[in-house]
Amino acid sequence: MTNSLPLSVAIGTGLLLALTLAAGESVAVTPGGNGVIAFIRSVNNEFDIFTMNVDGSGEINITNHPANDTNPAWSPDGTRMAFTSNRDGNTEIYVMNEDGSAQTRLTSNSVADFQPAWSPDGTKIAFVSDRASNFEIYLMNPDGSGQERLTNLPGSDAAPAWSPDGERIAFNRNNEIFVMAADGSGETNLTNSVAVDINPSWSPDGTRIAFTSTRDGNAEVYSMNTDGTGQTNLTSNPADDQTPVWAPDGSALVFESNRDGNNEIYRMNPDGTGQTRITNNQVYDCCSDWQPLRLAGDVNCDGNVNAIDAAIILQFNAGLTASLPCESSGDVNGDGQINSLDAALVLQFDAGLIGQLPP
Repeated sequence: MTNSLPLSVAIGTGLLLALTLAAGESVAVTPGGNGVIAFIRSVNNEFDIFTMNVDGSGEINITNHPANDTNPAWSPDGTRMAFTSNRDGNTEIYVMNEDGSAQTRLTSNSVADFQPAWSPDGTKIAFVSDRASNFEIYLMNPDGSGQERLTNLPGSDAAPAWSPDGERIAFNRNNEIFVMAADGSGETNLTNSVAVDINPSWSPDGTRIAFTSTRDGNAEVYSMNTDGTGQTNLTSNPADDQTPVWAPDGSALVFESNRDGNNEIYRMNPDGTGQTRITNNQVYDCCSDWQPLRLAGDVNCDGNVNAIDAAIILQFNAGLTASLPCESSGDVNGDGQINSLDAALVLQFDAGLIGQLPP
């Protein structure tokens, strides 16, 4: 935090208002764009995590380890990925950079810890563990500290999925989709079906939940309102279609299907139209997660770049706040620092004085 203007000089009357608004703002994370797709592929009888472009090109094995690496989960700023691995003898949760470097173990338990899911503000990771002799949902900090149990019932709880505002978590319990508050309270059954309903995925605008259901005799991808109403079959295929994941901007979903004789990754529109195969090989591909890309300057992660972001940058620069919700978006001018110069660029962009921010 150097090369900064005095706070009294940097903040004008309009920005002081924005600073006041930002101080009481509830941050809801909405990504700025769609990055690469992470997925699992069977390689030499083991699972590795790959990334690829949206059209299936540019496949890269980013774990490349002689163990089972599964459950890829992007951080909300798209710079890191949590995942599950049994490389140390039992199933644990790890984290790595987006290119696969700096693979670091977060949990260290004699039982299975798996299915990590980042909170939208990046401050927590929900995960599943059977450390209490049945599968329950837990929370921890991104460095693995502060592990705490959220659910506490005899049933099997799995597949946590955060709402975009970070206030609720959808999950499956005994083959039903439930939702609860982020502190574990207020559990509600959304599906109430005799079929298997699993793998919830919350739409980025917070209005829909996609999930897998067997109510039609085979696995299909469904979508419903967040109160459980409006349950609709999106795939309608005699094969097995499952594990839907939304694009960060809400424009599409990816899912896995064996409709062409081999398990592959597919893409479709939110209404189920335009189903297109992305991967095409003779091995097993599944279990995707779509990388969110942040807008430069969008430090509060709301999908916009405006005076509120500039205010938050100035708060950070003045030491009034210790961190930024989307810190990777703060260095607007690319000089390796986050300071009033970045805030000034954001204000110029918001006022229409410059057409775009530096890449």
